[in-house]
Amino acid sequence: MNFSTGNSGNLLQVTVRKTGNECLQEGSYAQFLGSDVCPVIYDLIPSGYTMEALEPAPRTPDLLLRIEHLLETKVWNRPALPSSSEIDWKDCLKEYGVIVPDYAIPTEFCLVHGDPTASNTLVRGDDLILCDPRPPRNYIPQCRETDMSRILQSL
Repeated sequence: MNFSTGNSGNLLQVTVRKTGNECLQEGSYAQFLGSDVCPVIYDLIPSGYTMEALEPAPRTPDLLLRIEHLLETKVWNRPALPSSSEIDWKDCLKEYGVIVPDYAIPTEFCLVHGDPTASNTLVRGDDLILCDPRPPRNYIPQCRETDMSRILQSL
């Protein structure tokens, strides 16, 4: 959102600053995912970041399908960051007390948003944008099922 002031022709830009725990990592990851997926990040600071101001996405019947399409075309088609595919997920989850059958262990890894819920959807014109990405963590597999579970949480 931009607007000019007075006769000078100077342009004011409305932005959003997010600060708090892990916000710097979140802002860096949003930059990595890119502005086709996340809001434009203008500035990273030790406690967070400054991003473009966008409106919340309308809650339409096709919103969850639009989120899935965005992830399918802009995120899940990119390779996972190196650490995810190197972890023995069965052993890792067992350390947290989660016993997972072999058939449920991911075998195909990809980049993920980490928190693509309906409450994290914004719009830039007609384009859907996802804010608040969660950078990959060693205890959560980088696979599309991880993001799908968060989408389904929006139901």
